[in-house]
Amino acid sequence: MDSLRDSAIQTSIFAFCRVILEHASTAGYALAFGAGPQCHTAVILTSLIHWRAMNPQFQPLFPALRACLFSSAMVFACMAPAVPALAGTSIISIGAYKTFNSDIDMPGGSLHIAIDGDFAFAQSEDDVISISKKALFEERHGEHVYRIVFEHGQGGMARTYTIDGKPHAWDAEGKRWLGTVIPRLLRETGYESEARSKRIYAAGGADALLTEIELIQSGFSRRKYIVELAGFGQLDEKQLVRVLAAIDKIESDFDRRNAYVALIERQSLGNTAQAGLLQGAAAIHSDFELRTVLVALAPKLGSDDAVGQGWLAAMHQIHSDFEARTAVVALADADGKTASRVDLALQSTQNINSAFERRTALTQISRNMAHPSDAQVAAYARSASRIDSDFERRTAIVALADKATLGKNGCLELLGAFDGMHSDFEIRTALVEVARRLPKDEEVIARYRSIARKLGDFERIQAEKALDHLG
Repeated sequence: MDSLRDSAIQTSIFAFCRVILEHASTAGYALAFGAGPQCHTAVILTSLIHWRAMNPQFQPLFPALRACLFSSAMVFACMAPAVPALAGTSIISIGAYKTFNSDIDMPGGSLHIAIDGDFAFAQSEDDVISISKKALFEERHGEHVYRIVFEHGQGGMARTYTIDGKPHAWDAEGKRWLGTVIPRLLRETGYESEARSKRIYAAGGADALLTEIELIQSGFSRRKYIVELAGFGQLDEKQLVRVLAAIDKIESDFDRRNAYVALIERQSLGNTAQAGLLQGAAAIHSDFELRTVLVALAPKLGSDDAVGQGWLAAMHQIHSDFEARTAVVALADADGKTASRVDLALQSTQNINSAFERRTALTQISRNMAHPSDAQVAAYARSASRIDSDFERRTAIVALADKATLGKNGCLELLGAFDGMHSDFEIRTALVEVARRLPKDEEVIARYRSIARKLGDFERIQAEKALDHLG
């Protein structure tokens, strides 16, 4: 008998552990999605109540297991990936159990929605057409409180409508009020944004969806609708201006970045639109998010002066050398073989202070400088001259010397990048590599030797010997 009891307890405990693994992780993700402690608590209690209902014989274990479940959920919360919060809204779905809670601040008041169970709205967005359990809509506006409760019963769905706590007939004014509440709920929470965007677009095209987007205050929800809009078809110039203005009002760097990237990836953006996008992107505070936008745009970047200036202005806002270098490399990799791209990439290195990151950017750019202009070599040399590590500067100098065909002026410009270097070894190593590309020109050779003369005997001899092939 004892063995049977122990086996039953063991089986039940294993079942409970499965609940922890299944539902505590959900709580963790709920926290990560910004649902907050209310959402977290709801998931915890739902899991525990579910287990207790299935195993009433273990009621004495309930307090200890409850503590265990809360602790486990917090562990999963810490492990959950970091994602942007949707403030004031939580949607929880565990098996057949579903809740929807949202608090929306509005000018002059607030809107609170709490729905327990499955629910569906009319496509006209002015009524609740089904509810499996209960739904509450409450708006506080000024001194008044408007509230309606939908509840599923044996006779169907019942409505209880009150104004300022007093029962009120469900009249035309009440229906009109609900017809404003549901669109606001859908608009600000982003709930079913994909299906809703398709309905609005099908009914009125891009302009209708843009008008809806312009009404949305939530940056999270606005971004979701913009992402959908970007995939429906090519927007004209006026529509692109509108959508860029809508993105400008999104405060979250994460949401702005995702909206911009959706436009870049799904739309054909001309020079005007790209310049506008870059101007807006420059307001992003996060170096990572701004760099991500620039990397996405780099392969499609236009050659217009306004676009180039917009790119440089955005680059100037990146303070992380790593992120700046990543953006420069993306530009060099994407279309670095055109003269304008090389020029823009070289200018973009000016705000990189890390010797390693600047050298990495320059060596990447050098791969597209097989036949550079004298001005480009000068820009490259100026950027290399600001590298304070002799090793990194030598590496940058050698990278261009290995890739480029240099004329007299180009060689003189590159030799100028040696000014300020101190390590005899690094200077000699770079000179030997550069010597292989030097033309037989007296001025160039004299400049080379003026650098070599400052070296110690061994290094100077090696550098001088590298000129023997010139005769």
